[in-house]
Amino acid sequence: QYYMIGRQGTIALRGFFGAGFTFSDKYVLPYIRQFYAGGPNDIRAWKIRSLGPGSAPATSTVAGFYNQTGDLKLEGNAEYRFPVIGILKGALFVDAGNVWLAKQDALKPGGEFHITGDNTFINQFAIGGGVGLRMDFSFLIFRFDLGTPLRNPSLAKGTEWVIKNFNPLNSEWRKNNFVLNLAVAYPF
Repeated sequence: QYYMIGRQGTIALRGFFGAGFTFSDKYVLPYIRQFYAGGPNDIRAWKIRSLGPGSAPATSTVAGFYNQTGDLKLEGNAEYRFPVIGILKGALFVDAGNVWLAKQDALKPGGEFHITGDNTFINQFAIGGGVGLRMDFSFLIFRFDLGTPLRNPSLAKGTEWVIKNFNPLNSEWRKNNFVLNLAVAYPF
């Protein structure tokens, strides 16, 4: 959904829900049908496929790439887009959501979707925010988004709110919390 703010500002909103189930408990969803979170068109404060499932911590593969996937996905995005000067456009954004598993997996503890209890899906929501710069040539848009986690569900209980320790002047904090996404076209 898009809403005009003033003459040239726009608020863009998006919501997404997806679920995939197998016909038998003996099978898993094919890899191509699984959901992932993070990356330039998703929750931009995390690298692609590095978020979830649930509160499971991200683990990288041998090649150094993340491969966190799930059977369910719930996501919401809000972005304020505004002109800067000429072809340069700016954006402020907030993304929230995660992916979950439909059934328990010993390799990904905390990844299951629960409606009740201490580890509900609401407590496993990731929230990220950031700023973006777009070069809008009208026929082609180059996008640079700098995101940071505001709430990370994979951290220990009581420390999930990363924003409490916000310190962009500290190089170690920047290295661990800033994610730069480069993309072509708008994320939604």
